[in-house]
Amino acid sequence: MFTENTPIDTVKKLVDKSLIETDHNGSYWLHPLIQEFSYGDLKDKKEVHMLAVKYYLSLPLPKNPTKKEDLQPVIEAHYHACEAGEYDFAADIIWRCDLPTLLDLWGNPKTLIEIYKKLLPDDHFKDEPVLKDKQTHETVLGNLGIAYSHLGEPRKVIEYYEQALKISREIGDRRVEGTVLGNLGNAYIRLGETRKAIEFLKQSLSIGKAIEDPRIISFCEKKLKELDGTDDNEN
Repeated sequence: MFTENTPIDTVKKLVDKSLIETDHNGSYWLHPLIQEFSYGDLKDKKEVHMLAVKYYLSLPLPKNPTKKEDLQPVIEAHYHACEAGEYDFAADIIWRCDLPTLLDLWGNPKTLIEIYKKLLPDDHFKDEPVLKDKQTHETVLGNLGIAYSHLGEPRKVIEYYEQALKISREIGDRRVEGTVLGNLGNAYIRLGETRKAIEFLKQSLSIGKAIEDPRIISFCEKKLKELDGTDDNEN
């Protein structure tokens, strides 16, 4: 990272020696091999990543961002926080900047999936969670379900929603439980498994009525009405 105080001659020498690369528009980065070896020699990698987090969070963002590139500093800060092992902080970074909502609005499900997966262990469903806050873990799993839904992958949707459902029941989050059950029902509709869809939608509707959530009630009643009579024809 270079600042306004970095001498131009110094930067030019580094470029000439192929130690750094540039796009000639003010952006510079270490040559991949130099980066690999220098990173391997670092004694305190966490400190370096947290310095990077501090740097990226210091960069001003547009008041009204309109594309992913406008929020790239936030994405970079999130990445380095994860590399430092500060997963809950990394999640907080993206929530504060409303990054998931904006990327979803702009149609960037693959970018969202990459961001969310950084907040999960290697085996998303069997390894110990890296997030300390269970509600955050629940949200990440549910949002992955939404992202895969936008990509048209109902099997993946079901995998992540099932895990989010377990956590919502464990922590007693009835609203999320009801929402996830409804989304599972919708995923099974896409798979053509009507009976399973109706089962989940009815469970969701029951919770929606119990907690008086109009969105859950409206969604489930609409879907059940659309499915009325179709379960008799399921093979």
